[in-house]
Amino acid sequence: MSRFIFPFGLLLALFFVFSGGKAASAASDLPYRFHTEWAKLSAVDGRTLTPPLEKNTSMAVLWLMPQPGYHTYAHENGDEGIPFTVTVLADGEPLAPGKVQIHYLPGAESSLPSGGKSYLYHGTVPVFLVFREAESRAVTLDISLLACSDQHCRPVHTRILLPTAPAELQNAAQQSWFPKFLESPACCGEESVPPEVPAVPEIPRKPAAERHADLLPDAPTSVFQKRTKLNAAPAVPLPSAASRTKPEGWSFTPQHLEGSFQIDGWPRAVGLGLLAGLLLNFMPCVLPVLTMKFSVLLDQEESFEERRRSIREHTIFFAAGIVAWFTLLAVISGLTGILWGQLFQSSEVIFLMLLIVFCMGLSMFDVFHLPVLDLQTHHSSSPRMQAFSTGMFTTLLATPCSGPLLGGVLAWGITKPLPVLMTIFAATGVGMAAPYVALACYPRLVRFLPRPGAWLSVLERILGFMLMGTAIYLFSLLPPALHVKTLITLLVASITAWIWGRWGSLRGSITRRMFLGAFAFGAIFLSGFWAFLPAQKEIVPWVEFAEESFREDLGKKAMIVEFTADWCPTCKVLERTTLAAPNLLPIMDQYSLTAVKVDMTFKNESHQKLLRALNSASIPLLAIFPEGEGAGSPVILRDIYTTTDLHLALRQAKIPHKRMVEMLNPVKLLSQPRE
Repeated sequence: MSRFIFPFGLLLALFFVFSGGKAASAASDLPYRFHTEWAKLSAVDGRTLTPPLEKNTSMAVLWLMPQPGYHTYAHENGDEGIPFTVTVLADGEPLAPGKVQIHYLPGAESSLPSGGKSYLYHGTVPVFLVFREAESRAVTLDISLLACSDQHCRPVHTRILLPTAPAELQNAAQQSWFPKFLESPACCGEESVPPEVPAVPEIPRKPAAERHADLLPDAPTSVFQKRTKLNAAPAVPLPSAASRTKPEGWSFTPQHLEGSFQIDGWPRAVGLGLLAGLLLNFMPCVLPVLTMKFSVLLDQEESFEERRRSIREHTIFFAAGIVAWFTLLAVISGLTGILWGQLFQSSEVIFLMLLIVFCMGLSMFDVFHLPVLDLQTHHSSSPRMQAFSTGMFTTLLATPCSGPLLGGVLAWGITKPLPVLMTIFAATGVGMAAPYVALACYPRLVRFLPRPGAWLSVLERILGFMLMGTAIYLFSLLPPALHVKTLITLLVASITAWIWGRWGSLRGSITRRMFLGAFAFGAIFLSGFWAFLPAQKEIVPWVEFAEESFREDLGKKAMIVEFTADWCPTCKVLERTTLAAPNLLPIMDQYSLTAVKVDMTFKNESHQKLLRALNSASIPLLAIFPEGEGAGSPVILRDIYTTTDLHLALRQAKIPHKRMVEMLNPVKLLSQPRE
């Protein structure tokens, strides 16, 4: 029974991932991270708002923290890009404008080649939400922005839960971000309320020639352009975040190119499915395993009759695996709506495929021997299951490769009832399995295959390199946030594969093999599970170092400045221990600190100057700059330090604790009206 565990375990894992395993990595894939905090806004400060506040209230701060190299467009509407918006939801519905007021900071103005202007957010940016009335329901923030890097732009639309405000809140006026709140345009002027989206007017259809005449002159327009061109047709306004909470379906009537070949019924679809499946055998995704399969057929040292019988049996089960996988894929597509190739939109699927292909490559280099996908049939105790599983795996590898004719066939079939869809998929599977069925029906074709020899060992190594190339391709499909964790998982898989190949062979006892198998599976499973753990909810609002703003804040704010780099392992240990969010956020709140990060990963002259000014030439290093005249003599922490060391350094820098500040300012506290 042990020979059935691998294939059915693989099928179960894939089906689980296909049906609902997409959400685990969603948080880690975003180019932006978010952090929230609460504060108390007094009536004294609230009177500057429009309309003014006459009582104490609470406010929340949403911090936007981009991944390195990313920026976004500000809320202010420019000539390019999508404005950043935040909508406060309760029970899925936007709060009334009178209950919450949103304050956006102005963006940095940027000139466009076309002569227009855009407004950008660089680095960590706060958004302020003032709650005029207490909200008893759970509050969710609907966030919509366009995250851009030097290579591409990616729309981000996500929701985060705003935690309930704690019973005791710090005064907003004592926070380091309060001056920015006062400077925000919505703070002391117009109220920031998400605008209602006007109904899109119906545009009467024009003849094709007239429509083309309108659109051709504007063809060079940027995909982000909104105003400078495309004036021939009425502009369709961008929906607000509130309107996107209930998306409406599209209604199009696609037109095919006149004179092109179209599918007009299931007989033609079945015929094209057979041909498309046959062509899949020549796609680059399938060639490595296809070559493996022919090498299996060649690695037979029996007599001609025994060889012919073995090849017939092997090809029949291999073809059955292909057809079975296509049938399973048809059922999954019909029940879940997942299309061909759409499976690879899931990072979990790509990760699992990468792990399997990588292990297959290790098997080709004799690190160990997979019990089902072993190349040499005389090593396998279950050749039929080996052939069946290899057929299914070959079809899975073909999924990201949409060969000729396949797109039109599957696009037509996905709109039909499930029995028709299954027929189309089965026809494609039969087409892909056709060469092997022909070899099983006409065993005399074996005479045209070369005899086995020493060259098969060389072929194994070549196939191993091809599989490693496929693994690199799959690795490139993963989001950058998973790259390091994926490499660690592959390292764990390599170690466990070597251990199994060294001590877990069939010559060992059943107890030892069960123990080593459980150890290998557990180690790989735990490392893969760790790779897809969601990002921590609390994030430290680090501000990227910029010399101009740092000089401006020096002496005006209490700051901690961390020097770090991606190639500094000690720095990363500190960021996951002493400087982790659960440890650092309370300290920042207690001492009203601004956290500044100086990234030394790449050469930067301004970063080097600051490091040398602190009489240091190595990292990790943490500098604590107090307010006032003491900013010229910062306290330095080097190498490894703890939270206790950080507290002692803050006291040495004479940065006051919030409670001490409140005790020394009783007049201000007494002047604030009670709720």
